[in-house]
Amino acid sequence: MITDIFEYRKHKGTPDDIRFRKATEEESERCRKAETLKGMSIPGAVVMVIISIIFAIYICTSFGELPYIIVSAVFIIVAVGGLIFRVCDYKKSETYEIAEGKTVMVMHTNKRKYAAVWCEADEVYLPKLRFLSITHLYTDTPLYIVKGNRGEGKKPHYFVIAAPLN
Repeated sequence: MITDIFEYRKHKGTPDDIRFRKATEEESERCRKAETLKGMSIPGAVVMVIISIIFAIYICTSFGELPYIIVSAVFIIVAVGGLIFRVCDYKKSETYEIAEGKTVMVMHTNKRKYAAVWCEADEVYLPKLRFLSITHLYTDTPLYIVKGNRGEGKKPHYFVIAAPLN
């Protein structure tokens, strides 16, 4: 049993180094829900674009001065950028393959949650995989390492979700 983060790094690999098994129907449903919940932020981003446009119209008609117009334009740019970010972030898979692992470390980058994962069966350390579950993530949390196949010619979508506690 490896206990130190530096010991894990000696076994650093990629998701391609792991042997995945076909997900059961229940596991596939959990994976599908995790990807769908990630896409639920898109309507919120659309609402923010609409609110920022209404705000800009209000500012332009009420004040009409250049500094106020610039501020309202910045709000629109930020809202549209957020919408583009969420649309590009949304990936939907057709089938799923799963391997089991555990959390070594938790990271937050650009409003995204990532996990460093140890796959004990294959003795592979994955330094950064996207965490899509809505649960809290702690060290030594059991995880499913998921390979979502998105169709012919498209790269697989690798992510991790929390494994059910039995």
